[in-house]
Amino acid sequence: MKRKEREALRALSVEELDSELVKRSKELFELEFHKALRQAKNPLRERFLRREKAAILTWLGQKRQNAGRVPADNGDVKPAIAAQ
Repeated sequence: MKRKEREALRALSVEELDSELVKRSKELFELEFHKALRQAKNPLRERFLRREKAAILTWLGQKRQNAGRVPADNGDVKPAIAAQ
């Protein structure tokens, strides 16, 4: 994945990342299916999709973890409940 593509994906919302994850999972399943039938056109695409999927899962986890946090006055991150 190129840097611009990676940054564009990283900027997506949680819902959009979820839909991208589903799209990548379906494509990966289809590639594995074609590989089993010995009809794979681009076997390196499977590795690429696995890595993209892992990156999306990482970003989703980070976004969900940071969703309940707000920055404090001194730059530290505190839970949203304590900040109120």
